[in-house]
Parts: sequence; structure tokens; C-alpha cells
Amino acid sequence: MQLNVVARKYAKAIVASCNEDELKDMYLKLKEVSGAFELEKFCTIIHSHAVLKEEKIKLVLSLASSENDKLENLLVLLTTNNRLELIPFLVVELKHFIDSKNRLYDGVLHVNKKVSGTVLESLKLNVEKRLNITLNLTQSIEPVESIKLSVVDLGVEIAFSKERFVQEMQNYILKAI
Repeated sequence: MQLNVVARKYAKAIVASCNEDELKDMYLKLKEVSGAFELEKFCTIIHSHAVLKEEKIKLVLSLASSENDKLENLLVLLTTNNRLELIPFLVVELKHFIDSKNRLYDGVLHVNKKVSGTVLESLKLNVEKRLNITLNLTQSIEPVESIKLSVVDLGVEIAFSKERFVQEMQNYILKAI
């Protein structure tokens, strides 16, 4: 089973058991712990069979440094079941939930050359107004002939193709004749 699928199940359970403040606190603390996964020594310790689970629990709890019993219970559960590697995925899933609750989404504008900041801001404001969301918009410069805006978490994709526009214009002119 993929780690993100398992992490999504844990995230749903966390969301169901926490209020908004607890959820934000848990997300921030798990994000701190998740940063440790970038260290090779930390990964070696948590995957080592020579290190006792109690020692792993102490290590992870010391990284979280929280008074939240739910977070401590979660970390103990993950350690006991050898699922500490889920933490980075769990952080991503919790962020998605918090962002969707706050109607905050990330969008990518796929273009073939860089768009000016004013055009990007104008596009961002129009999409926010139209979809009633808050949007973090970034650019992705790619060798494409079209302009495409995608907001993956919402399932929204808006594209404008020069070739398709010319083709539709030609069809319109031919129908008018």
C-alpha cells in the first residue's frame, strides 16, 4: 500500500479527533519532526533494528516537544507500528485539509515565457474572485504552445491554445460565409 494512502487514513482520523487549534498545533509539530527525515543519521536510527522502540519514541517525542497528548499518542502509535516514515506524508495530507478548509489553494501557470508580475497578479485576483478562493499562483516555464492554469486540488484546469483559437476563428468565418 502506498504511504500517502495510509497517511490519508491517519490524517482523516486526526481531523475527526481534533478541534481546529489542536489540528494546527499538531500540523506544526509534525512539520518540525518531518524536517528530521532530511537527515541521514535520523533515518538510520528510526530504521535500525538495533535501536529499541522506547528509544525511538523518546527521540521522536523530543523532536515534537509538545504538551499535546493526542500528538504524543500518535507518535507512540506510529513508532510502535514501525510507521514513522509516514510523518512527511501525514504533514502533506494535514496541510491539504487545513488549506481546503481555509479555501487556500496552490495554482500553477504553465507558459512558454515568463509573465510579468502585474499580469500574474491580475490573473490571480480574477481566478480568486471567480472561484471564491485564495490562490497562491506560481509560474512554470515550459516549451508549450498554449497557456494553461491548473489548480490541482480543485480539479480546475483552464487552457488557451493559440492553434485552437485560430481554428475556431476559421470555422466561424467559414460558417458566416
